Amino acid sequence: DIAKVTVVVQVPTITLVKKGAFVDANGDGYAQPGETIQYTFTVTNSGTMNLSNVVVTDPKVTVSGTPIITMSPGAINNINYSATYVITQSDINVGKVINQAQVTANVEIGNPISNLSDSDDSSLTGKNDPTVTPLKQLKQLTLIKGGTLVGTGAVGDKIQYAFTVKNTGNVTVSNIDIDDLMISPNPIIVTPNQLIPGQSGTASATYTVTATDFSAGRVVNSAIVIGDAPDGTPVNDISDWDNPAILGPDDPTIVILTRQPSIALIKTAAFDDNNNDGRAEEGETVTYRFKVTNTGNTPLVNV
Repeated sequence: DIAKVTVVVQVPTITLVKKGAFVDANGDGYAQPGETIQYTFTVTNSGTMNLSNVVVTDPKVTVSGTPIITMSPGAINNINYSATYVITQSDINVGKVINQAQVTANVEIGNPISNLSDSDDSSLTGKNDPTVTPLKQLKQLTLIKGGTLVGTGAVGDKIQYAFTVKNTGNVTVSNIDIDDLMISPNPIIVTPNQLIPGQSGTASATYTVTATDFSAGRVVNSAIVIGDAPDGTPVNDISDWDNPAILGPDDPTIVILTRQPSIALIKTAAFDDNNNDGRAEEGETVTYRFKVTNTGNTPLVNV
């Protein structure tokens, strides 16, 4: 008789699932530098051989925990390892953090085994996908425009405009300038031209007041700031006057002009010596001339 021998092949395999959760420390719904991502690691002995000295490592973070001493086939461990990652401005500009960990283990027979982590994301069908943690972005600039009249209240006076641009979002914005069609040259360059979140830049411009402006009694104008987010999408905002008496958003800047209507009349007279005898006679004439001057700062009609 020939005895039948059944050979059971033991295959050592191990899997690692790494998940990341953004911790919104200030509760505003957006990521800021210094906030964190908490990582959890789930290790599974997915083979048929006992494993020992199971270690999780990660090139992006310092993994906290101690090696898993032994894992029998089918065993799952999600408590030994964890990690915390501190978010940077560069991460927020990208809009996500991507990384991958690795698990290693000793086997009963043969060389140690290892495997890269998987994200366990149901939308991904591949194995060992890197873990992607989205960081919500706020692409936002705020423009304040103030104006001051400089002069004596006459046509040709200047309005000095001061612009303040603040990055009120959470991503870096670059190539920032101000578009103001009333002012030349246009656009107006903001200094600095790139703003990190919370940083402000400034710009200035001059406008020459016209007679039409004085007729209206005011100069009303808005500007718009335009910049580029890290992904190239435009970021813009219409200027606000920042007048405490006006509480609405994006109010146009108003510079009041005091109208000073004034007129002058000069009348001259010349004797017309019609017969050229050097003497005035009855019937000869006097020619009057009138010079009218608008000496105010507003147009006049029906003079």
